[in-house]
Amino acid sequence: MKYAAPRLILSIGFADANNLLAGVLYLKGFKVFKLSSTFDCLSLINQIQEKTDVLLIDEQSAAENDFCLVSEIKKLTPDTMIVVIADENVKLSGKDIDEFILRPISPENLADKILHMLAKKELKRLRKAPEQQSNQIKYFA
Repeated sequence: MKYAAPRLILSIGFADANNLLAGVLYLKGFKVFKLSSTFDCLSLINQIQEKTDVLLIDEQSAAENDFCLVSEIKKLTPDTMIVVIADENVKLSGKDIDEFILRPISPENLADKILHMLAKKELKRLRKAPEQQSNQIKYFA
């Protein structure tokens, strides 16, 4: 059975938060692509040949241009989970967003929550097609 590191694109508006999260996510086993702007996400997704598992952005990035960027990313890679970190008082709704995570949250808890969400997604996929289990890349030992 082969195991692969989950691939995550990280674009949080604050450079310090971006750096801290990237380090913790790397230590938790993610392959992290760190961006300073969410508009670079589309070009990065087109550049990297591997499947992107998670896009982690903040609420300002998600709400830009009425969720057009999020919708475009979902069109390009429908299997990519889009996770938004938001404050409690922010009212967001986006049909293409898979999960909202409320601040404050520690970087370790955030990484664990994303790993849990990926594991649930993988389990659902395996339940739908059990005959393909032996040939698929697994994310978790």
